[in-house]
Amino acid sequence: VLGDRVGPDLLHGFGPVVEQPRWLIVVEMLLLGDLLYYWTHRLAHTVPWLWRFHAVHHSTRHLRWTSALRAHPAEAYVHLCQAVPLFLVGFPVDALAPLVPVLTLYALAIHADVDVPVRRLSYLFNGPAYHRWHHARVSAGGGTNFAGLFPIYDAIFGTYHLPAHAPLELGIDDSRMPDGCIAQLAYPFRRRETTRAGPASHRLGPTRSMGAPRARRKLDDFLPYSS
Repeated sequence: VLGDRVGPDLLHGFGPVVEQPRWLIVVEMLLLGDLLYYWTHRLAHTVPWLWRFHAVHHSTRHLRWTSALRAHPAEAYVHLCQAVPLFLVGFPVDALAPLVPVLTLYALAIHADVDVPVRRLSYLFNGPAYHRWHHARVSAGGGTNFAGLFPIYDAIFGTYHLPAHAPLELGIDDSRMPDGCIAQLAYPFRRRETTRAGPASHRLGPTRSMGAPRARRKLDDFLPYSS
């Protein structure tokens, strides 16, 4: 079916895809991978049972670089939703292996509590100020800023949001979210009343702010599962 023998060599790709220049393959994989991530991420904000797991990541109220590490293990499906389609059409999944450390550092950087003046590049690359609005805690409006790498997808699909000011509050409006790693890992499996998709308590809308409050620097501020 794949036009090749099933085995480890398939990780190097197959078919017309691998006949392209290597640099072009990598660019295509980054663009297509982020498109797949955009829609998988957006579904995690709109499908209630997916939101239960993703809410763990969004429960942080003080965004910092370790916030990128706050994630439920079940959300590994997000990476599978990126890798499997690319693999099935012939892309060499091992081509991105050298970029894994760079992409990991990038994920840490966009969660950092820093102000980087890159507004003119905000349609091209995700950044801390842009991603901070994705983590904003607001009660009205629609979800925004789902792209992982390239905000152009948010612009295309109508979810781009980057006001000149910073969001007032971060986190989710759910008092049932506990503190601590073990408790948060168990959170998605707790019984609860049926509600609208979790993002209803996380959706973004117009808001005015004089800047995001900064948390006091305590030791637990640098732990991924602290508030």
